[in-house]
Amino acid sequence: ENYEVTVADIGRLQEESAYLASMNAVMCERMGWADMQALIEKFQARVSFGAREDVLSLAEIEGLKTFQARILYKSGLRTPEEVYQCSTQRIAQILSDNDVRARANPGRYLGMYAKIAKRVHSAARDLLSRRAEELLREAEALREIKPDTRSPPSQEERERRGLKEVSDAEGLEE
Repeated sequence: ENYEVTVADIGRLQEESAYLASMNAVMCERMGWADMQALIEKFQARVSFGAREDVLSLAEIEGLKTFQARILYKSGLRTPEEVYQCSTQRIAQILSDNDVRARANPGRYLGMYAKIAKRVHSAARDLLSRRAEELLREAEALREIKPDTRSPPSQEERERRGLKEVSDAEGLEE
């Protein structure tokens, strides 16, 4: 059947859906609904990348198309770390082996897949570097938090505070 929907229409709907999900996630964050925020952010990533949850980590690799991420995932490369650790020749071979055109004429497409593999390998390295930098910034921010060095109040202090709160409450009732 012809639904008269173009690829551009689908792309626009995908972008709008991801944007709306992002706005909902921000709202959830401001409302303090952390669980709902996490669910919506996961949904947003799936919509943005057009991928199922199992290949989302691979879909984060810039320039790697969703169908290519699925091919790598099925071949055992499930994370950006595994893609980076894999040789570019192996990545090119995996992608080439899963292309019907390349199987029919192997020499013709191997060069194209070698270029794609180099780009994917480099993008995986860049993604891992960004993640490492982010973790270092977070660790530094945590180091800057000063622990509370005050000792807990004594029993006498807690009782005194309790009596003060009671007298304050009685004062409000008058």
